[in-house]
Amino acid sequence: MFFQESGRFYIRIEERFESSHYLYKYFPDGSDEPIHGHSWKVELYLSGKKISGTMESVLIFSLPNKNSKNL
Repeated sequence: MFFQESGRFYIRIEERFESSHYLYKYFPDGSDEPIHGHSWKVELYLSGKKISGTMESVLIFSLPNKNSKNL
């Protein structure tokens, strides 16, 4: 989501991913917890002063969106 208001811009980027794990020797008898998965949602919010020109705004938006996958 990208919008401008009162001389500022706001960007919201949302990513979802899945992961799985198990806990080694988790139970009192020393047995492991079975492997299981989790669903995650990460939201990144950015804001700043409005920049004149279109290309700068596109570049600023594309950099966080690309790098959010590395979080």
